[in-house]
Amino acid sequence: MKVIEFDGLKIKEANAYIPPFTLSRGEIVNLVLFGGSHYFKAVEKIVEILDENFSYAQLEKVSHSMTVKSYIKKYVQLDKSIVTFFIDFSNRDKLCVKNLTTYERRVLEILTAFSKSDKILFHLVGISPIEEEKIISTLQQVVKSNHYSAILLNNFESNENRFDKTIKLIKTNT
Repeated sequence: MKVIEFDGLKIKEANAYIPPFTLSRGEIVNLVLFGGSHYFKAVEKIVEILDENFSYAQLEKVSHSMTVKSYIKKYVQLDKSIVTFFIDFSNRDKLCVKNLTTYERRVLEILTAFSKSDKILFHLVGISPIEEEKIISTLQQVVKSNHYSAILLNNFESNENRFDKTIKLIKTNT
């Protein structure tokens, strides 16, 4: 079942455009925007266009002292098995959200997004290739088994075989 038809998007800051694509339930699309000054502007435009249908993976604004346990209880309304499938935070009850590693923050962002919608936009900026592989392989299983959909906003080309589709930013002359 088709979730969205993305009509394409011109990104003048990069003299480029994102070609049209479709996303179906149970799929992960790798949207390669390449690094550069245009990256965050492109992400902003994509989030704006897809805002009504997708949840962008980001942490809620919380106090510096909020624990992971409190955050999950308040913002992550998912079956506990899905949460622990990604990462087991149970032995870190007293850990503050502000003290999480970048990898743990990205996982918590994805869980927060899936609490709001079964269609998410996410990025993996700032984590190692090994951590990226862990998140992608886990996400593939969760997306397929729960009929979720996801778009990875990527700033570099990675192993395309891990995704249902890879769409690349195309440079133009104007």
